[in-house]
Amino acid sequence: MRVSNKLFNEQQVRAFQSMRSDMQGIQEKIASGNKINRASDDPMGAVNLSAAREQRTLIEQFSKNSDLANMRLDLSDKTLDEMTTVLTRMTELTATAGNGVYDGFGHQAILNELKQLSEVALGLANTTDSMGRPLFAGRSSVDVPFTRNVDGTVAYHGDRGQHSVQVSESLTTLTGIDGGSAFMRVETPNGRRSVFEVIQSAMNSIETGAQIKGQATGGNKTRLDFTLPSKTETWSFTLSGNAGAAQITAEVARDNLGALVTEINRFTTQTSVSAAIDAATGDMILTDITEGEIKIEDISISGQDSASEKLTSYVEFTKLDGSLAAIGPTVKLTDRDQLIAYNISSMSAAMDSISNKRSLIASQMSKNGMQKDVLEGRKLVVDRDVSKLNDTDLAEMITKLQGQMTNLEAAQAAFSKIGQQSLFDYLR
Repeated sequence: MRVSNKLFNEQQVRAFQSMRSDMQGIQEKIASGNKINRASDDPMGAVNLSAAREQRTLIEQFSKNSDLANMRLDLSDKTLDEMTTVLTRMTELTATAGNGVYDGFGHQAILNELKQLSEVALGLANTTDSMGRPLFAGRSSVDVPFTRNVDGTVAYHGDRGQHSVQVSESLTTLTGIDGGSAFMRVETPNGRRSVFEVIQSAMNSIETGAQIKGQATGGNKTRLDFTLPSKTETWSFTLSGNAGAAQITAEVARDNLGALVTEINRFTTQTSVSAAIDAATGDMILTDITEGEIKIEDISISGQDSASEKLTSYVEFTKLDGSLAAIGPTVKLTDRDQLIAYNISSMSAAMDSISNKRSLIASQMSKNGMQKDVLEGRKLVVDRDVSKLNDTDLAEMITKLQGQMTNLEAAQAAFSKIGQQSLFDYLR
């Protein structure tokens, strides 16, 4: 087949365009620093590169999740630490109120500070993170998980759900702890209470602390003047006489002490204490038949498992002479949970509960920290693989470009030389 000048010229132009296209591709790789700018550059390499980039994106998301979890866990730990500080101060104040040297005015000064600290505790329970989301609301969407009711009690509006985030293909970590677990489940001697119930009970015990005692001791005759509600209550206390002690338990109600008298007399041989109702006053008279001292302590009243703001059930204990005349001060006794000393132990239980929750948060932070190190290691490996697959060897590309430029110049020079020849040059 003969090749005409026109066809020859078109072929050369296409060859020049192909060479320039190759040079442009090399120039693009040099400029971008990438070996693969489009799938056609290296189909198999492009597939591997896409998989590596997806893995890197996934690891980066896991790393962001880990950072988020660490931020919330750290803030939760600091908040619970502040709560422990508040409870420690409140415990100190409660113990100070119970040392017996403060009068009603001193108790009021302590109560004023406790009320302020109670508001601080409520504020800590409503702490939010950097994005304005409550730390202790669980999975609930409420903005304020803890609110104070009209009667002074604190209500929790969150739930028991716990946020978690994925930090690897098979591992999750908590981002905090729900408010129900953090503040509403304190195990006290009287059962499960919230931190705020413990605080309120301690404040109530101080409110009535100057009025009541934990025990009372008299001579061989004692008057017991009960103040009781109309409903029946079960009273339990330790009664001691010259012969020994016994645990007395009986149902009592206003103007109805018969069951209690019967129960005390049932143990007379064990305690040497007998009981009778004073017909003139309706009070109970205790007598140690061996002329010993009578003692009552450790009172427990059914339905009262925390200190009340006002006393509704109590007994006034008065030492009597032989003619039933009072010969000593009257001591007011009531449920032991009304005593400051019992509330101090509950405050300690609240602090222990907070400490346990902090240990849970610390374990999550430790797990999250180790996983963060693993993610950093994985990211280095993936980055290295991406670099190996896609980074351009500049020296190699520049050498190729220079070779292509040389080839293009040579081809153009040859084409130009051929194009200058005439028919006479071929006939010679």
